[in-house]
Amino acid sequence: NTYAVVPFHLGMEAYKADGKRLLALAVDLCIEARGDRDDVAILGSIPPICGSYQPDSFDASVAGPVIDDFLNAYCNKVDVLLLETIGSVKEADFYLRKIKETEGKPLPVWLSFCLEIEPGYHQHPRLLSGDSLTSAVQALSESGHLDLDNRIEAILVNCCDIRVVALALEELRVALAATNKQHVIRTGAYPNAFSVPPPGAANHTLRHFDSNITPDRLKTRAVEWMALGADIVGGCCGVGPEHIEALAKLRHNDDCNDDARAEKKELSSSA
Repeated sequence: NTYAVVPFHLGMEAYKADGKRLLALAVDLCIEARGDRDDVAILGSIPPICGSYQPDSFDASVAGPVIDDFLNAYCNKVDVLLLETIGSVKEADFYLRKIKETEGKPLPVWLSFCLEIEPGYHQHPRLLSGDSLTSAVQALSESGHLDLDNRIEAILVNCCDIRVVALALEELRVALAATNKQHVIRTGAYPNAFSVPPPGAANHTLRHFDSNITPDRLKTRAVEWMALGADIVGGCCGVGPEHIEALAKLRHNDDCNDDARAEKKELSSSA
């Protein structure tokens, strides 16, 4: 995983000394792990380069050279570029423009936003910058990033509280419909097994997992998300292999309707 191979996590001196080697090593390990399987895609992670959960810390002068290192490491080796845990439209726009300038074989891009958790969570999900998902999609559309000749294949939410996902997917569906892209751009989610850490916590604070988010519970939630149009589901921080194994069964599971009914019953009883 290359998510933490940035100056924010390693420190600038360590990154300058070893960053490119670590990026190359991570990609090579992924290729080795995939072996000769043709049903496994490698996603090249591009994180918030100037700080997770801190969209205000974004600095193009720092991020520019680092994203170049990421794109060089991924060239002809990964299948998808994954911009993940992105907290602002400004940062997303910068990365998308850098990707568009990249020479070589064009790669599809999955753009995933990190959402804040508000009290009650029965509200419109917002990016960490405070922007709504609707305004984010509008901004991407107005900037031309959603045009067919660009590379955004999917818009997702990740590293967020599991309770906001359904609302986020519904808002994404409506926002994409307003740009006539609802049948072109895929949607999805891979939330945490705990809430978004406070600013600055990415390097300094350990989080307690929510033991209520079991593999079966995540699977049940995923069925709900799929009913809302998501076709990419997974897990982020605190989500382990057993959770992913449960989600993988949905690919060939004829009991999804039963899971959806169970989820509806659960939501009704907790309302």
